[in-house]
Amino acid sequence: MVGESIDMKDEDKTKEQRIMELGEMRAGIAASEKSDAGAEQRAAQEALRESEGRFRDVVEHISAVFWMAKADLSEMIYVSPAYESMWGQSCAGLYENPRSWMDHIHPDDQDRVRAAISQRKDTGHTLEYRIVRLDGAVRWIRDRGFPVSKTDGRSNRIAGIAEDITGLREAEEATQEYTKVIEGSQDLISVVDRGYRYRLANETYLRYRETRREDVIGRSCAEVLGADVFEHTVKNHLDRCFLGETIRYEMKYTYSTLGERDLLVSYFPIKGSKGIDRVVAIMRDLTQNKKFEEALRESETRYRGLFEAMPDGFSSVGMDKRIMEANPAFRAMLGYSLEELYELTYEDLTPAKWHAFEEGILQEQVLARGYSEVYEKEYIRRNGTIFPVEVRAHLLRDENGNAREMWGFLRDITERKRVEDTLQESEEKFRLLFEKSVDPSLLLDGDIFIEWIPEK
Repeated sequence: MVGESIDMKDEDKTKEQRIMELGEMRAGIAASEKSDAGAEQRAAQEALRESEGRFRDVVEHISAVFWMAKADLSEMIYVSPAYESMWGQSCAGLYENPRSWMDHIHPDDQDRVRAAISQRKDTGHTLEYRIVRLDGAVRWIRDRGFPVSKTDGRSNRIAGIAEDITGLREAEEATQEYTKVIEGSQDLISVVDRGYRYRLANETYLRYRETRREDVIGRSCAEVLGADVFEHTVKNHLDRCFLGETIRYEMKYTYSTLGERDLLVSYFPIKGSKGIDRVVAIMRDLTQNKKFEEALRESETRYRGLFEAMPDGFSSVGMDKRIMEANPAFRAMLGYSLEELYELTYEDLTPAKWHAFEEGILQEQVLARGYSEVYEKEYIRRNGTIFPVEVRAHLLRDENGNAREMWGFLRDITERKRVEDTLQESEEKFRLLFEKSVDPSLLLDGDIFIEWIPEK
């Protein structure tokens, strides 16, 4: 019995030891689990810190302003440093007064912006408005806000991104001005690329051809003008323009309804990032003027009515260059009375820098063959202002063949020069804007498609 008792104690002791061992194992497992949980928590915290670090790296190095505030804008929770450069105000001031950013909104936009933000705090907003910085600069802002929901689906915060879109707005305004000038012109204006394909055609061009824009844009000059006209008249002039020349020439072209028209064609090269890649063609219908000129040449006895009614300037000068006659349009253009003009030569009305050039036209064209090509120069008004003109001269001879007088037909081309300058400035502005853009860009102008993708 005693032996049996001893054996039982040993057996009980073994169980106790096993229970102790099991307890130790459980404690070890619990400690291990606690250690694992702590490691996971530390890993999560580290990941969170890394995520926050990456977030700050992004928002603190972009030009746009990232912001987060309470839904009622009573507290600004976060605003990125770009706020200071965009608004010209400190972030600290915004934290102290969360609504202070609104104080710098342009007065004309204040009510609209405040109402939109108040009405859309639960749905978010996308607004464009102007701000006025302390230095007086006006900037256009695109502000997009969106509600941040909690787990219960309710939102008590709003976050957003504000971008400076002043450059984009200026480009839009330039595009509108560009369109207004080009589409409002009575000249036929088109743009052709190096593949001899149309990239632009204004309303006057389309009206003369009685066609739609989509039937011209993207098509070749040979298709639109006809292969014969393109190969024998247009192509050579375009090729010279692509080499950098400014080209002017006259041609006759027959339209389906208008019939044969006399056109003065001007080509201007447009430089791109890789050199001259497009040509602006401006065509002016000279048919009516040609009829005036022809009528004048055919009959001096009938010229007075045309002389008085001509919209362009006309003057008659002797071989001593003194003005003998001038029509009302010429007198209005220069601001002189007829009596005052009788005391002047056409060189008196011309800036000195043009004298040698015009003498060359006189000797090489007018006296040599009886007329000149259309050429450009400048005139001086009575008030001293200088303006550009387009001139064509004809020589009249007496019954013995001696030079008797010269007739000059001139047109004030101030408006046309403005169109030419606008075209060049717009191309350069758009190209500079798009080349500096970080994003691929396409420019659409109504039905006109002007393709442009900056190289990055």
